[in-house]
Order: sequence, then structure tokens, then C-alpha cells
Amino acid sequence: MTEFQASSDKLIRIVRGKQYKFNHPDSIAVDHAAVWVSNLYGYSVTEFAKATGKLLRVIKGTKFGLVLPSGIVSDGTHVWVASGTGNSVTEIAASSGSLIRVIKGPGYGFAHPAPLAIAGAHLWVANSYGTSVTEVSAVTGAVIRVLKGAAYGFSYPSAVMSRGKFVWVASSSFRPSITELMNSTGSLVRVVRRASYGLSHSVSIASDGPHLWVATELIAATGALVKVYKGRPYGFSLPDSITSDGSRVWVANHGASSVTELNASTGALIRVLRN
Repeated sequence: MTEFQASSDKLIRIVRGKQYKFNHPDSIAVDHAAVWVSNLYGYSVTEFAKATGKLLRVIKGTKFGLVLPSGIVSDGTHVWVASGTGNSVTEIAASSGSLIRVIKGPGYGFAHPAPLAIAGAHLWVANSYGTSVTEVSAVTGAVIRVLKGAAYGFSYPSAVMSRGKFVWVASSSFRPSITELMNSTGSLVRVVRRASYGLSHSVSIASDGPHLWVATELIAATGALVKVYKGRPYGFSLPDSITSDGSRVWVANHGASSVTELNASTGALIRVLRN
């Protein structure tokens, strides 16, 4: 794993070594103190210090119920890990790495859960092999509701993002779309799927507050289109993941082994980082 300075392309460190037990890392999350990595084929989670890269722990074992873990999210107090093949979500205490609970069962409506998002007391689980999103209480682990139906436009949801009042779900089916929900109630706000938005099999989603990024930029409050980013200068090639810290946006290009960095407020290209 490579870490570089957000304000430049200066290399900070490459995190690697047998002690980390990285084994096809499939998802990553960060909180105020640590970085968490789910290892798909390692049936494990690696935690290391955000500031230094020092290994803190590797979590694995049958009691954690990690079966091909493919999604992870942290709020700094708890960490949730989705096991798609196991149709379950594991909750871990961030401070100790101890198991809190494994959430599973027919009532949750899980269908290969993978993308996760957390906002306050609401944990959102996208069921990537189905047409639904499950809302779980982050406090008790109880199911709150399973959202499904034609009105929501869910079709193999591949990403979920929650910030403030809203939750956004990206569907990467043959009719790519972005569904916006109210975080507090789960009620539908809108489904964005017009061809002019340039949505194409979106597999990741990020927000910097006022804007929503899926390589296409939208106004978070209204769903209005700001700009579609495409073309050779951006270096996009099968963009697989996107994140933002509020001032910059980074896009990981699976097809080109590169990262594209944009200015979040203007959308201007800053640089394309390549091997």
C-alpha cells in the first residue's frame, strides 16, 4: 500500500511486509486514528496507525465470521465489515479489535452485501447481488428497514455514500443510476439516470459536502448536473474507486494503474499519478 502527500505527489511511505497480512485487499476505511483494510482472500482485517503506518493488529478467526470480506467502514468507535459470501456484517470495537456482533439472518435481506456507509446511528448496506439496500441500527445491530422496489432504481448496487442528511446509492447495472435517500427516514428523494449525466457502471461514490462525485459531478442538494469529466487529459480508465477530503478528489483508475487528482471546488485537473 502506497501513501503520498495530499498536497503534492511526494511519497510518504509504502506500507508492506509480511506482518500486515495483506491478501488481495478489497476495501479500505479511515478514521481519526487508524486505517482499516479488508483482505478478501485473507479472511481478515488489517489495522495500522494513520500517522505512522505502524501495524496495530490483524483480525481474523471463525468467531469474526469474515468470509471473503469485501466492504469496510469505520466511525472511529466501531468498524463494520461486510462479508459478501457469508451474507453477514461483522461489527468490531475500533479501540480494542474485539468482536461486538455478527449480523446476519433472513430479516436483513442481505444479498452479497459489500458497500457500506455510516452516518450517525444509521448503517447502510448495499446488497450488490440484488435490488435492495438494508438499513441497520449502528447502536443495536437491529434491522430498521429493507428498501427495495422499482421506484428506488436499485440494480446491483455497487457503492453507497452517506453524508449529513442524505444517502446516495450507485447502481452499476445496464441502466446505471444514482439513488438519493433521506438518512433519517430512508425515504426516496430522487433517482438520477439521465444519459446526459454520463453515468456508466459507477462502482464508487464520494462527497465533499456540497458536491457528489462519481467521476460525474452533481450538486448534492438538488441532484443537478455540474459537469461530466472525460477525455484523455484526465487519464480515466475503468475508474474503480473515488474519494474526497473536501478540497481534492482522487480517482483510482483500475485500467491504467493510475490515480487522477482533481480540485474539488473547480473540478480542474491537478495531476495524474502513474507508475
